[in-house]
Amino acid sequence: MSVNRIPHFFLRALRFQDPDRVALQSITDAEWELVLRTWSAARIMTSYRLDHHNHLPQWVGQKIDRYRADTGLRFQKIKRAYAKVANELECSGIGHVVIKGFSLFPGYTDHPALRPQGDIDLYCPPEHVHRAQQILLDLGYAPTPHRPGRLIDQLPTMMPTVSWAPGPNIFDPEMPIGFELHFRFWDEGFMRFRVSGLEDFWNRRITRQIDGATFAGLHPADNLGYTALNVLRDLLQGLPSLEQVHGIARFLHTQSNDEQFWDSWQGLH
Repeated sequence: MSVNRIPHFFLRALRFQDPDRVALQSITDAEWELVLRTWSAARIMTSYRLDHHNHLPQWVGQKIDRYRADTGLRFQKIKRAYAKVANELECSGIGHVVIKGFSLFPGYTDHPALRPQGDIDLYCPPEHVHRAQQILLDLGYAPTPHRPGRLIDQLPTMMPTVSWAPGPNIFDPEMPIGFELHFRFWDEGFMRFRVSGLEDFWNRRITRQIDGATFAGLHPADNLGYTALNVLRDLLQGLPSLEQVHGIARFLHTQSNDEQFWDSWQGLH
């Protein structure tokens, strides 16, 4: 859904500098319903509830609390699904790093269990990515065909072969957890220009731990760089993600005084 269809009062309240929190009280119930059934806006509200619950109607707060609870349940399932696949990849000697999703912590969200996540995104070097796909096939996942006329920086999404039908809850914790296997950080052919330095991301990967989960991730500076590239890519295609833009804004706001990070950023980027 276009950002233009989301009430301006809601967008003004999301600002990190001088947020118009009182404006939340002026949003009608119909406008709240629009926000809460829009995936990109509702994803932000799961963490926004922490800071601004006194400015929300009671029924809105209760619905967000249900979203938060469902998101927390799904996050536990995501960790288990990832751990199983990561173990198989490691046993087969297939390297990978987690991108997007729960790797966007700290800074981009208060806690990964508060950031709703659809699929699990992994980057694998091109020479390993098809072997990784075979691992998922062996585990019972099946490919979902690409839509035509789009950029291709990943293989078809791998979804578990389970029976599930979407319902009214856009944060249904029973929603199947798929995997997206990326084999490049930027589709130069589709985007028509090159981004230099991406070849260094893989060599700078690090081991990270979040909420009991251990995984290979991007260097923090590269994590911001890749997230910014995602926003740029979507913006140039006319489909900017409200949640991704808000996540970068949150990172810049919360990490602005982290001199060690910004020294690293300046040296690497």
